[in-house]
Amino acid sequence: MDTVKIDGSLIRDISEHEEKRLLLHDLLALIRSLGFTTVAEGVETAEDAATVRAEGIGYLQGYHLGPPTIERTWRRVVPEHATAMKASSFVSES
Repeated sequence: MDTVKIDGSLIRDISEHEEKRLLLHDLLALIRSLGFTTVAEGVETAEDAATVRAEGIGYLQGYHLGPPTIERTWRRVVPEHATAMKASSFVSES
């Protein structure tokens, strides 16, 4: 195991809830101390994307980036064999 996926129930509307941001901050400290990368699922707004990026999440997944699909459209965005958008390559449209 080298990646921890953060559940969408924590990520969804995180920009509006200080308690969620504090929990994420502390959770990421633990995850980083163990040397894992992170994926945030449930990123549905530009605000939430910006919030989790600011905390240093490695990868983002969610409707803000695109709907689920069986097509391999993600290959146009990130390198081959990736399963989520790398947060550092994400550009907000706002």
